[in-house]
Order: sequence, then structure tokens, then C-alpha cells
Amino acid sequence: MNNTADSSIWQTSKLDDVFGIAKTKLQQAAINFDLFSQIYYMESVAIRESNSLTALAFYRGNSDRLGEANVLLEFGKLLSDPQASLNAYAESQAIYQQIGDRFSQGRTLFQYISDA
Repeated sequence: MNNTADSSIWQTSKLDDVFGIAKTKLQQAAINFDLFSQIYYMESVAIRESNSLTALAFYRGNSDRLGEANVLLEFGKLLSDPQASLNAYAESQAIYQQIGDRFSQGRTLFQYISDA
């Protein structure tokens, strides 16, 4: 193995270039806070949606209807598509009705109305 070729990757000038690019990007993000906020928000929503789908699969796999309905309700809050959000609320509402959870039925309706 050629040590000279491997060590060239870590040359100071190349690291300075990388750090310089990172510094520039951070400065741009600081100046344009709206852009930074949008990127952060999109990443956090993607993580929450992924976690919600994992939780939904868990509760469905364990036949926990209340847990399933609660995840659907919270998942509906995350969705940017109004129709998909309404579908998640409706699905959670149907489960709450099936299991006789009147409190959660009211909570779902309140959530839907407040989002409208």
C-alpha cells in the first residue's frame, strides 16, 4: 500500500478547503435563517413520520387498537397533505368508536377542527 497516496487525502490544504466550505455554509445558514429553519423542519418531520410508521406497525402487530389510534391521530398532525391528514384522523376516529373511547373521539374531533 502506498502511504504517500493515503496521507495526501489528509493534507492541511485539503482540510482547510473542507472547513472553509463548512464555515461558508454555516454563515449562509446564519444569514438566511428562514432557509435553515425550513431544512431543519423538513428533516425533523421526516424523522417523526418514520418513527410514527414504525410505532404504527408495532401497535398493529400487537393488536393494540388504542395505541394504533393514538399514533394515527399524531401522524395526522404531521402530514402536510390535508386529505391524507383527514384520512388519518378518520381512521383513528373509527378505532376510538370501535373500542368505545369517548374521550379520544372528542379529542380527535377537536384536533381536526383546530387544524381546519
